[in-house]
Amino acid sequence: MLYLRLRRFAFRFCYWKYIVARLQLRSVGGCASDRGEEPIMKQASFASLCAMLAILTACGGRNTDLGPLPQAVFNTSTSQSDLAAFSTLRIREFPIPGPSAVLSNIVSGPDGNFWFGIGSNGDSKIGRITPTGRVTEYPTTAYDAHGLIVGPDRNLWFIGGACFPLHCVPAGIGRITPSGKVTFFATSQCSFIQGLTVGPNDNLWFQFVQARRDGTLCVPPASASLREMTIAGKIDASFDEPNLCCRFDQVASPTAYGPDRNLWLANYDSVVRVTARGATRSFQVSNGSVFGMLTVPGDDSSLWFAENAGIGKITMLGGVTQYSDPNAPNDIAAGPGGVWFTNNFSNAIGRITSTGTITEFAVPKSISPVGITEGPRGSLWFTDGAFKIGTFTP
Repeated sequence: MLYLRLRRFAFRFCYWKYIVARLQLRSVGGCASDRGEEPIMKQASFASLCAMLAILTACGGRNTDLGPLPQAVFNTSTSQSDLAAFSTLRIREFPIPGPSAVLSNIVSGPDGNFWFGIGSNGDSKIGRITPTGRVTEYPTTAYDAHGLIVGPDRNLWFIGGACFPLHCVPAGIGRITPSGKVTFFATSQCSFIQGLTVGPNDNLWFQFVQARRDGTLCVPPASASLREMTIAGKIDASFDEPNLCCRFDQVASPTAYGPDRNLWLANYDSVVRVTARGATRSFQVSNGSVFGMLTVPGDDSSLWFAENAGIGKITMLGGVTQYSDPNAPNDIAAGPGGVWFTNNFSNAIGRITSTGTITEFAVPKSISPVGITEGPRGSLWFTDGAFKIGTFTP
């Protein structure tokens, strides 16, 4: 169990490193956990990093046995007959034109189209695909455009930047209009941004980690904060959050705006609630490494989160329920019948209902689902590691 979990973590870490670093790095710095472990990624090449991560604990996550967690009702579709049944969902895939690249998350835009980040050898673009499969790409000045959301102004907003040894570039927040006009608000050199979301005051909120000059994140004297930015690009507030640490190994956003009008942050073995005035409270998550938060429309009592041990939910009072799943998700999204998730290591797409029933569907090996979002009329759309956009209706 430990070996499989480490191997799965290693694959996802390396995949997201590719998204962030574009395989151009000569060396990579890790991040330490809030318990102070030092980075372990010091190899001279990306290949040696992947080999190390297959056998070592990385970046502060807990790779321990699940323990007595509530067991979900787990339905797995892996047989040939089940694969045939899955094909009745009528998966359609649209190739992205141009040279092969890596796709990040995908969101349903205010214009009825779907938007996603594209990266290739340091090149950064925002892609748009219509429901009929027509693709348009827009170049950006940001490095590694990812983490797209729909903003309060009905534009698309995204994260740009990355920071590793010998490869520091300015981080920032970007905006692209439905017509394709791009604006980038740089923050500072050698920093990392994650968890972009719309929050209190209808402003943009994100987690900001300032790195040391050698590019190392999340160890002293690095600093972390939660920041509020207006749609004009002005930083209105900044709250120090010293226990935050970077999570660039997953697609799901580690920040969500809850129905209680507070911000909720995924922070490894805990979920942190932050008020608009910066007051925080941390809720422990057993045997988990939490990395993604999700608000489900119509659910006013809880938020869902993704973790290495499966999927869970937390009430506004901090009550935690966890559902173990051997195939930990990469991204999560609200959809018909519950919360949907992707797993590009096991080539699967799954769904969990409000009562914890998990149904996971194996997909052909040619498909490697990464990001996922809900579309119109009960459809779901996802980015494919094979440089395609896929869609199906359950």
